[in-house]
Amino acid sequence: MKMVEALSLIFISFIFFTAAAEQQNAIEPVTSQFCGHIEPFSSAIHKESINQSYNASIFAANLPEKQVDVGLTLISPDGTKIDQNTNTSYIKFQKNSTENSTYEYYVIQNPAVGVWSFELNASSMPVSNGSDYCLELINIEEPKAANS
Repeated sequence: MKMVEALSLIFISFIFFTAAAEQQNAIEPVTSQFCGHIEPFSSAIHKESINQSYNASIFAANLPEKQVDVGLTLISPDGTKIDQNTNTSYIKFQKNSTENSTYEYYVIQNPAVGVWSFELNASSMPVSNGSDYCLELINIEEPKAANS
């Protein structure tokens, strides 16, 4: 049931974000998703490719546990580590917790083309048997002009 709850939260968040942006006719999202399980005091790495230029990308992690530090770090194609303390005008970090889950994500404007790595660190996870998680990459581009 936990995996279904995690998928539902990601899906609802994505639908809300997409619906709001599409009302302004501003985006065409392209998504990919990976779900797995992480044990306490361990880490997990997942790689995703960005094969073309996008206006922005959202890199998200969701755990169906309340107030858990997901410890999401990104590694860009050039090897730059991006974490919660990265403070630039083109990278924004957000963390949300609900009664049943924790959701962390980065919004990166004009992300580099290449292979990006999601790294989850469960060093502060209080759940003794680990937790399911889902990672999602949402790439956003401006709509293409219709041919006349």
